[in-house]
Amino acid sequence: MRGERALLGFIDLSTARTLLSDAFSVVPDGVSVICSRITLPGGVVTPEALVEMLEGSGLEDAAMALSSADPSVISFACTSGSLIRGLGYDHAIARRISAVTGIRGTTTSSAVVEALRALRVRRVTVGTPYVESVNEAERRFLTDSGFTVTAIEGLGLTEDSEIGRVAAAETLDFGRRLSREGAEAVFLSCTNLDALTSVNELEAELGIPVVTSNQATIWQALRISGVDEPLPGFGRLLTLPLIAKDPVRNSPSPRAGE
Repeated sequence: MRGERALLGFIDLSTARTLLSDAFSVVPDGVSVICSRITLPGGVVTPEALVEMLEGSGLEDAAMALSSADPSVISFACTSGSLIRGLGYDHAIARRISAVTGIRGTTTSSAVVEALRALRVRRVTVGTPYVESVNEAERRFLTDSGFTVTAIEGLGLTEDSEIGRVAAAETLDFGRRLSREGAEAVFLSCTNLDALTSVNELEAELGIPVVTSNQATIWQALRISGVDEPLPGFGRLLTLPLIAKDPVRNSPSPRAGE
């Protein structure tokens, strides 16, 4: 039976093209992956569009569509969208998913925080495809989550479809160029960025862990679902267990209006 060990549910963006391919390349035998989509207004990764995407019922509709298949977890697979309104917004999104489905909800930004903690990292260099306004929101979120962002550099792209067309070789070169002075890890942000295939090579060259949005999202979904064997070949993270069994519990309350 497909998914006899776990069935992972992901809410992907309407413009995305990378997450599912990464997930199918990582998950072990007995684990299946399903996906539903939420519309990114205008297809642009800007603070305004990201907030608008989550203001209506699109998140709940996508979660309910997945819930019919009874997945073990539902993850909102968007880094910038799950952190754009600051600390605690990721947990508020997770609670919205759980409230309508009765299934454990989580988000990519929650997974990234959990991944960096599992790697015992506090100082991180961040590379993104985003414009500066989104990068600044990401810097604040990571800082408020207890990390020191030693540098954050972006490619300046606003069209999510353009992000999805960045070649893996370009991402690899971008990772090599990032300023890493004082960093204990590199984080390549965005679930639509083709970054997973660069992880092993970058870790070997840089000598520090490399985390990507999709790698962290898949890792957390697997561990929440009870699939905890090491999965070598996709970076150090996928050889580690999950530290906190429930990162939503005791999380900060969302700010007013979130």
